[in-house]
Amino acid sequence: MGGTLVFRSKGQGRQYKSKCRRSGEIPILLACLMLVAGRLLAATISAQIEELAARHGQVRIGLGRLTLPVRVASNLPLSVEPADGTNKQAPILCRKAVINIEGGRLRITCDGQMLNCLSVSFASQNSASEIQINGRTYAGVIRMGLSNGRLNAINEIPLDDYIACVLKAEIGSAPYEALKAQAVVARSEAIHKLKLGRHAGDGYDLCSSEHCMAYQGTAGITAEMRQAAYDTKGEVLVAEGGILDAVFHTMCGGITAGAEDVWDSPPVAGLEPVWDGLARNDAPSFRSEEEMESFLSHPPAACFCDPSNALFPAYARKYYRWTKSFTATDLQRLFGTNVQDVKVVERRPSGRVRRVAVLTATGVKIIEKELPIRKQFDLPSGLFVVRVATKSGVVESVEFFGAGSGHGVGLCQMGAWSMAEKGFHYDAILRHYYPRAQLARLYR
Repeated sequence: MGGTLVFRSKGQGRQYKSKCRRSGEIPILLACLMLVAGRLLAATISAQIEELAARHGQVRIGLGRLTLPVRVASNLPLSVEPADGTNKQAPILCRKAVINIEGGRLRITCDGQMLNCLSVSFASQNSASEIQINGRTYAGVIRMGLSNGRLNAINEIPLDDYIACVLKAEIGSAPYEALKAQAVVARSEAIHKLKLGRHAGDGYDLCSSEHCMAYQGTAGITAEMRQAAYDTKGEVLVAEGGILDAVFHTMCGGITAGAEDVWDSPPVAGLEPVWDGLARNDAPSFRSEEEMESFLSHPPAACFCDPSNALFPAYARKYYRWTKSFTATDLQRLFGTNVQDVKVVERRPSGRVRRVAVLTATGVKIIEKELPIRKQFDLPSGLFVVRVATKSGVVESVEFFGAGSGHGVGLCQMGAWSMAEKGFHYDAILRHYYPRAQLARLYR
């Protein structure tokens, strides 16, 4: 069913319209006021939400390549529709199927019936129906097809059902207000990425890995996770006329990073570095290695992600402060030659390391940007100092002493967990971690 989204600018008597569609019970882009800080959000946000409207409120998640034989099962009959290109065969009902590849085509045994096709879809008949693919459970529609001789799968699912699944995979059984904050953040990131089309060439919108957001299907989703997704239905973070790419990470270690600290990006409104607590509101600015060493050795009082402040998961506690050590032999194996020194040569105001220099017997190797540095030394984060131990001018060991886990930009999940435990509501959590972004509702 068609509809129109109407933007009205308060006090200005103007309105802007854009075509939209409805999907089931979800009136995508319900006519509503998108007014933030007294300004109309027009071109950018309109283009972003048109992307969602064009998909009827559904998102397509790439599940990657499947291991053969693929076994499909359901608690209720599924609608199975084989196809050869644009020529669709008559759909059948099926509860169990086994899929193999023979002669460049799919050979499917479906409740004893044989199907031969290039692609196939399995669709749930109602909300009580689930689809198991090699033991993992999904909702919605599963589409399978061949690519370079391999079988790939895409899960088509309503956006807010997808958000509930992301909560399970990305933050788990957090306090309810933290779940709601994570739901808003994940929805914002998902809609922002729809317009980017980073996986358009793959035939889907988002992948199921942390490259986009972790997605593992519906298994283990709690009633609270579903409720958090639906209590925040349609809510996103907006900044400077668009839906924010509201990224997140496991633990900031006491201070978050700006987008420009980590990626090849200009400063992004809403993604500025903030102290992880209420004691300080000045702009972070680490000017020396001594200041960084002091911060790491003597963490500020009342950091939200300090493990002593909340009962968040044991796996995350170890990241508040961590060390990673290398012997001279380890370094030689890592760089293929003797290492004579390792030092930070560029650090951003949030403390994140931007460049590391490794002096070897064959020259100087410069490692740039947060992720390559982390990967080179297998570090949890880019917030660290380097301690080099030498004897008679020869490096004996190198120790990285750091804080946090992940890139450090946006929502600190363990900080949000702690804030929720302390009684902060989800909107206060979002204001803390995204200080120049505003909360807005796109649809109900």
